[in-house]
Amino acid sequence: MKRCVDIWAAKWYYSYCLSIKHYICERPILKSAVGQCPAKWSRNPSTGTCIQMGGQPKRWQAARAECMKRDGGLVTIVDDNMNNFVNDIRNKSSEKISWIGLNRLGSGGNFSWSNGNKPVKYSNWAAISSGINSKVKNCVATGVNGAGEWAALKCSERRDFICERQPVCPLVDGVCSPGWVKSPDSCIKFYDQDRTWEDAREVCIKDSADLVTVLDSCMSKTIEEQLKSKTGAYWIGLNDQLKEGLWRWLDDTNMINYTNWAPGQPNNYSYQESGHERGQDCVEVGKHKNGQWNDHVCTAARKFICEQPAMSPNPQIEVGYLVGIVIFAILVLCGAIIAAMFFGRKLYRGVRAKMGKIVTDSVGVTNAVAKGDFDREKMEKNMNSAMGDTNVVTQSVQKA
Repeated sequence: MKRCVDIWAAKWYYSYCLSIKHYICERPILKSAVGQCPAKWSRNPSTGTCIQMGGQPKRWQAARAECMKRDGGLVTIVDDNMNNFVNDIRNKSSEKISWIGLNRLGSGGNFSWSNGNKPVKYSNWAAISSGINSKVKNCVATGVNGAGEWAALKCSERRDFICERQPVCPLVDGVCSPGWVKSPDSCIKFYDQDRTWEDAREVCIKDSADLVTVLDSCMSKTIEEQLKSKTGAYWIGLNDQLKEGLWRWLDDTNMINYTNWAPGQPNNYSYQESGHERGQDCVEVGKHKNGQWNDHVCTAARKFICEQPAMSPNPQIEVGYLVGIVIFAILVLCGAIIAAMFFGRKLYRGVRAKMGKIVTDSVGVTNAVAKGDFDREKMEKNMNSAMGDTNVVTQSVQKA
């Protein structure tokens, strides 16, 4: 019976499910997760980070420690847009001058950001009394002169401060298979056996997955946390095998909105193999800190990370499907009852007719015996004929 459907010339046709045909696969689009700022934090639209005023005057080091307790650090200001955003938040505070992350407490006497960003590419020093030439003013605050200008102050001064942290990344609303880990928008699994990039992808596909796609900082952070308990490098889905320099994910998504290359990467270091020049067309994580990416030769053996959509936490069967099952069951039951009634009545009538004949013949035989006028052979023939007809009726009804 034809219970499956194929497509030919844009038309659908019933087909045998055991037939060997080409097939078309479908999977949900893996959407980029957007982190949310915690309560009482403000999201910076230009960087996506979360900003919050400290709320009480502290020395610079104590202010930094307080921001770290809030899962962040003193704010890093990288451009005019962010400086204006921070200035708007600061203006709502009663304490106008506030610590930021810039300082020169480290060796060398040069200013750097407390989160490790070097060198300082953006600044907004006050034209007057910036303090940058002082040897004792080593910590920087914003809001001097009533505007978003900066000045170096003594680190021991008590000032309000501005914290910055990454948004909270939500986990996917679904269920992951055993051994898989929830990520912001899917389930991921770390495979610790070494494979080439292509072989790693085949393993993923066999598990109804593919090499992981990293479209945002939330997914990158999830991978980074998992890598802390692991060693070695892991393949991800990013590659430029089709065209050198055109980095794409396996779902054909261009690497546009988010990157996490390690410093100096991708460098496409090439080498000679069997007389052919080989480049670095695939990407691994785990070689550098913070889950940063490194391009590498695709034929190298690496561990790998697979990704698959999460399963629904509350799988539901469509109402129409359930109704169809109930109706089908009722029809089958009614058909069985009707068939039993019809064939049972037919069998009863056939047997009753033939049994009546047997009874009639038996009465005739009895009368003949009583009269002493009977033929034994004729009597047996009539009785056998009657019983044979009864068997035929019974068999025909059963076959029906």
